[in-house]
Amino acid sequence: MKTRYLSGSLMWVLLVGSAWSGEQVTTAEKKESCLEVNGQWSVENQATLRDGWLLEIANANRCKRTGEMTSAMDAAMRALSIAKSTKDFSTDELDTSARLVARLLQEQNNFSQLSQFASQMVKEEGSKLSESDIKAWKMRAIHSASLAKNPDMVANLQQALFSDAKPYGKLWSLDLAHNQLHYDLASLNFPLVSGNWVLAGFIPAAARGEAAEIIYVTGDTPEKSIELTFKVTYSEPDIMMSLDKTVKISPEQAHIDKWLNRLPVRRDLPLPPGKLPDFDFTQAKSANFMETKEVYQLGMKELITHANWVVAKGDWVIEVQTHFNQQMQKESGDAVASLFSAITWPVAPNLYQTKMMSSQLFSVETKFNDYRDYSQVMKLADDALKDAVFPHELSELYAAMGMAQYHLNNRSEAKKLLHQAIVLDAFGGSSRNSLYSQAIQYMADIAWHEGRIAEGEKLNQRVLLARPLPDKWAISSDGKDVISQEYDIVLPVRLDDYYLESAQKGRLNGAWFDYHNINTRRKITLYILKAADFPAEEREKMFSYVFAEEGSARLDNATHSTITYADTSKVKEGTIWRFNAFPEFDETDEVVLSTAVSNDNLMVFYTRVHKDNQQEMKEVDTFMRKFIWKTPSELQKKGNNR
Repeated sequence: MKTRYLSGSLMWVLLVGSAWSGEQVTTAEKKESCLEVNGQWSVENQATLRDGWLLEIANANRCKRTGEMTSAMDAAMRALSIAKSTKDFSTDELDTSARLVARLLQEQNNFSQLSQFASQMVKEEGSKLSESDIKAWKMRAIHSASLAKNPDMVANLQQALFSDAKPYGKLWSLDLAHNQLHYDLASLNFPLVSGNWVLAGFIPAAARGEAAEIIYVTGDTPEKSIELTFKVTYSEPDIMMSLDKTVKISPEQAHIDKWLNRLPVRRDLPLPPGKLPDFDFTQAKSANFMETKEVYQLGMKELITHANWVVAKGDWVIEVQTHFNQQMQKESGDAVASLFSAITWPVAPNLYQTKMMSSQLFSVETKFNDYRDYSQVMKLADDALKDAVFPHELSELYAAMGMAQYHLNNRSEAKKLLHQAIVLDAFGGSSRNSLYSQAIQYMADIAWHEGRIAEGEKLNQRVLLARPLPDKWAISSDGKDVISQEYDIVLPVRLDDYYLESAQKGRLNGAWFDYHNINTRRKITLYILKAADFPAEEREKMFSYVFAEEGSARLDNATHSTITYADTSKVKEGTIWRFNAFPEFDETDEVVLSTAVSNDNLMVFYTRVHKDNQQEMKEVDTFMRKFIWKTPSELQKKGNNR
């Protein structure tokens, strides 16, 4: 393994080089002394990069134990360089190497260099690291800057932390001049720095019921380090409980009781000594809990206090979690008490007006998806906007209004509303089954019809990849098709006004994909079955049984006719089946199946239509006849001829 480890890592060496430059220069003999055990080995001659990496990690740890910090840092940097130089390593090797460098810098009290190093890890290697690793490196950068007594660096890093978290501007504000992080919606104020505590982690809440997270750290050594997390949640009132006249407890006490019921059962270990500091505010109720846990460090048992607090004020709840070594119980308790005293909460705003937001969102979604009453969607969403404050609910409501305007043929207004939903979703993070996720399909359709084809294709791919593609399928290099080598099938991501997405049924009974038309709101599901399991002479009977289960209806009185597919289709002919469905479901009383056989596969398109509605049947028939059954090899030939 002939590897020049420093290639591509010069900046890292320059960054941390000053970390050990002040150390007294040792003799060559002393530099090599901690490596003597492996003196007969040469890192460059190891069989694999991993062997070389493991050897450098061992060298760094051995030199650290013998106090030869320059050699330890050299070895750690070489290990980091190896981890950065290959894609074959997982992020674990990268993070392990970097944490070793960080530990060496910390043990030498080189906090300024450690802060720079941690920031550089996030900046240059963030794409390779997990969210939890990035969070840890940001916290390390801020804490180290604080230990370096560099308030300007701390302020800059906290500003970056706040910006990266993307809080919705109407809910949060960062006041560096007054050393405050304000949760304006909750009227809560957190200090950025308080004594030896520094705010080093921040995740805003995007929706009601979600917890905003504020993390503080203190301590100048790993042994003395304490991490304390506040989680602030707005929980909508339980309307049923408030209407129940037999319930005598306050909303605050209800929150406390719920929290107490979630606590773990105490183990047999003795309770930690002393008592926890109070965390309380006027017009609030609070409780706390602590327990002892055992951990083993280098074979030595340590007793750790795990401490938890809860404060409820109105419909707002703050939960606090931390842990510390019981040998430092008093000092840790005093430190926590000092931080608690720096937090102010004068009032707890009431967000509830006349209806729960969850109820209003449900009504909007029901009117849109089940009743398709688009004028009523506009009215309900407009009313809900008066109470909406969190970015998720705002994004949902604007998405619903945009989609409703689309169906009311106000495309220009629809585009504006959908754009507002996009802007708000950047602060919220929608769920897969949200109204906003449906709205992406509408954005794609508008882009297509306005001639912005590339944007439309990109949005269609986003819809498709919202659910992971199964192992049997992959998206083509140009993103226009989905391919299965096993089934020897190519499916277009878009066909006229139909777009493709993974089946909502989760591939139940062979369902793989759905084609949707948002204008008519028709869904056509593709099943891929084994042809041998459905002999031609028994298909009518078997289809009436299998697909009756899918639609919760009895299927009979089938008729069938031959369908001719597009000229360029590898399958030229198939069969269209029409079954009466009993009982009627959502006024849909006919099931239409279009079948095609290729190799050993029976491909079935499934949809439902209103009986005798010629327009619906014409739409389905047009889709079926335009469909081109292609193979991956045909797609490859087409690509080679471009």
